[in-house]
Amino acid sequence: LLFVESSRQGGQNIRLASQNEPRWEQIDINLSFCGKGDEERAVVFVPGGGGGVEQFQYVTDILRRSGRAAYVIHHDGVTNGKQPLDTIEAMVDGYRPQLVKHIDAPAVFCGYCLGAWVGYEMLRTGGNAGGKIRNLVAIEAVPPQLSLPPVWAIDRYRYLFFRAILSRHFGAWRLNDHPDFTVMSDEKCLAYVAQDMDEQDIANISLLWNCERAHYVAGHKYYERLIERGAAHRALGSNQLYSLIRARSDEDIRKQKKQWADLGFERPIMKRISAHYHVEVLSENADLI
Repeated sequence: LLFVESSRQGGQNIRLASQNEPRWEQIDINLSFCGKGDEERAVVFVPGGGGGVEQFQYVTDILRRSGRAAYVIHHDGVTNGKQPLDTIEAMVDGYRPQLVKHIDAPAVFCGYCLGAWVGYEMLRTGGNAGGKIRNLVAIEAVPPQLSLPPVWAIDRYRYLFFRAILSRHFGAWRLNDHPDFTVMSDEKCLAYVAQDMDEQDIANISLLWNCERAHYVAGHKYYERLIERGAAHRALGSNQLYSLIRARSDEDIRKQKKQWADLGFERPIMKRISAHYHVEVLSENADLI
């Protein structure tokens, strides 16, 4: 929900953060350029399911001041009026030629949540996006495992999404006074949270949920296809993986490290983080990127 900004006074003005003054230039259908810099040390950022370019403005400002070029991929459906893609493979097919066309040298691919899976799939399918991906930084992204699929929990996901909207728009007092979103249709959930909102707020929330739902489905499908392929993944030893995660224990770290290794990375580097908001996480780990 980093995509949504809301006022803490009266819960008004939920809007697209991209409506703020931008500091980036869209150079292709899904690719934005965030400032000139050293192309030999370029970074490509990919947001999570409902995020857009604006999530990375602060980080790209830091990189630009340090002399590094920065690019951001924005998913269809977030700001460009297109329907969101519901498979990881379709995202890769769309983004890969844009990276090949516009980036001059291999870049660090920095993916948040679902964005990390997009980066992994680009590497897994070969060519490193035409040699344009050097290393992968996965931020708060669990490995797309080769074992058991996740529980299909779109109803639970809908519950968490609309509950978060209530909290941001009306305040915590509404969290104990709402119907069970898990058994309601998308339309009824939207109608409930839309009370006392203006038309633009409602449209933005509807757009955001449409993207989040499509990308949740994309993640689930990706799990299933990886399991079908089994051990048919390619070795990725020449590409380093850095994983920044909020692990609960050392055992979680070891487990995820093994899972990334099983996916083809020879020596994945894991780092536990405490902050959730990835702008601060990236700023604190700029040396790693």
